[in-house]
Formats: sequence, structure tokens, C-alpha cells
Amino acid sequence: MKNILIASLLMSFCFNISTAQEEYVADINQIGNTGGSLMLSTAKPRTNINVEGTPYITESYFPIKLTSFEERNFQARYNGYNGDMEVLDVDKGSVFVLNKNFNNYKVDFIGLNKTYKVFKYVDDSGVLSNDFFVVLTSNNNLKLLKKENVKFYGERIATSTYDKPRKANYKRGNDEYYIVIGDTNAQPFSTRKKDIAKQFSGSSKKILDYIKTNKLKTSKDEDLIQVINYISTL
Repeated sequence: MKNILIASLLMSFCFNISTAQEEYVADINQIGNTGGSLMLSTAKPRTNINVEGTPYITESYFPIKLTSFEERNFQARYNGYNGDMEVLDVDKGSVFVLNKNFNNYKVDFIGLNKTYKVFKYVDDSGVLSNDFFVVLTSNNNLKLLKKENVKFYGERIATSTYDKPRKANYKRGNDEYYIVIGDTNAQPFSTRKKDIAKQFSGSSKKILDYIKTNKLKTSKDEDLIQVINYISTL
């Protein structure tokens, strides 16, 4: 039964080797029973020395609790460039990525007070996609989410004496905020005070008064969480 659950939760590493990503060497092993199998990709990333920076929100792995596998010695890190949650099985030395086709689990980073979960949302191309979001707060029928981003910038060659060359590099992009109302898909959420009040127009005056009275800055996560928690009570 445990292997069946694992098989529905995890998927194998699948990376294209390019200058925009790290390279991986993988040995594929299968474990499972008659109910299904789990593809584990034992992967050792090789940093591309021609690319500066990192695609990860945190370069190091941190201890996590994974739904239904809390007793396992797992660590993880989030790739903000390609959206993969990479998990290290410390006892076995295997690295794998979590399957984003399922959303019935969460990844709790121990000691960081940070939880990731998969949600459906409409991407920049207008396509309904699944991805990992940081759950900032979940209260009543409202969930405030944050999508962390890392951008890749290609190498630039100087074309004149006035131009400066640039190595290919990763840089931390701006975080994007999303909201889930009830059972709907995650949708982009503006953190500007007037936009928040407009989205919840039936309570706009109460919301603006609450923000003003408590001297909250919705550009700060902790203040934004307080505002959303208040809205969830209206």
C-alpha cells in the first residue's frame, strides 16, 4: 500500500541538458508491487561553470515533512527556475522530484516555517497549469499563495568597446502572489491596497479602514497575511 501511494505521489527526474540548466546524470531504478511502480532517478547535479548564480531558492537541502511519509528522512530544495521540488532521500542517497499532477500532499520545511503545495493556476500563456506555491495563509475559504521565481539571462557578448559582456546567469525574480477563493483555481492577486479593496468590493471600506487603523503595508508578507486573515472573517 505504501508503494502504491508513493507511486501516485512522485515522478522521475526528467531534465534537458542545456546552458540554462544544471546537468544531471541519472540511474533509473524501479521499486513497487502489483499496484504500480515508482521511478526513482538517482541524480547528482553538476553545476555548469559557465552559468553564474543558482536556480534554487536555497542552494542547500533542508529537512522536510512530506505528507504520508513524515517518518522518512527527507530533505528538499525548490528550483525556482523550472518549478521542481527536488527531494533527497538521506538514507538512500537518492534524489527525485515530486509529481505536480497531484495536489493531495504538502511539503513542510522544518525550522523554516514554510509550506509548499501544488495548485492549479492559469499561466502567462493562458494555459491551466499545476505548480508549487508557498502557502502564506489558509483561513476559512481564502488561501494566499506566493509563487517564487528565478530568472535565467543568457550570455551577452560585447559587440563594441562601449558594450559590456555578461556571463549567463540566474537571478532571483520578483515573487508573484495568487489567491484561492473557495474551490476555484489560483488567480493572480495584486497586493496594492486599492486593488485588494476592489477585489472584495462588498467590504472595501472595512478593508481600507482596517489597513489604515493597523498601519499595515501590503508590500510586506506579514502585513498582507494579516489583511487576508481579516478579510476571511468578513
